[in-house]
Amino acid sequence: MGLRQTTKISIVDQIVNQIKIQIDTGELKTGDKLPSQVEMEKIFCVSRPTLQKAISKLIVMGLVEAQQGKGYFIRQVDDIVILPNIPSTMAHLAVYNASDDEIAALCQYVEQVKSLPLDSDNPSESGDRFHEMVAEFSHNQLMADFERSLLQLLNEYEHSFIKKDIVNFEKYEILPHDRIAEAIRKRDGMLAYKEAFNHVKAFMVDIGLNPRSKSI
Repeated sequence: MGLRQTTKISIVDQIVNQIKIQIDTGELKTGDKLPSQVEMEKIFCVSRPTLQKAISKLIVMGLVEAQQGKGYFIRQVDDIVILPNIPSTMAHLAVYNASDDEIAALCQYVEQVKSLPLDSDNPSESGDRFHEMVAEFSHNQLMADFERSLLQLLNEYEHSFIKKDIVNFEKYEILPHDRIAEAIRKRDGMLAYKEAFNHVKAFMVDIGLNPRSKSI
């Protein structure tokens, strides 16, 4: 039946989802100001650190922007901007924080993906797993949370073309992930950052998003 194990939703993600729903339904519109941090702490019954994590995820997802001295505002929803340096930072951290066993597991997974059959039903699953492994092996929980937010947003866009033919599968998963994993294996932080940055930015451009940063 294709059923999957359920996962618990963190308090941070509950806050993020509530605000996303209000944006989707039009209750929150472009330019609207969110309540102050003190007010939101009371509304959601959470601590300041938990609220800041939720706001940070909304900023990473391009839904909210911070205006110094003024507060947090809803961004132009049809002009989503994502920072492609988030996965790049994960790859850079993995170079220095991942154990030899973790790096071996990452490289083994990349090799395993090469033998997977083409399947457009869930085209991003293997790619997501690769990025999740890099985030996990970075051993930085806050940045890993940002990475999951980015993956969640990208998955909201139609990109089933990835596994429709071998050319796209190689372009978006096999080749760039192979290069990133190899850079991490070599413990080359700058190369890992560069490969991950250019990989994510190229993908974002191809599915119609507008990355803020320039290629390295």
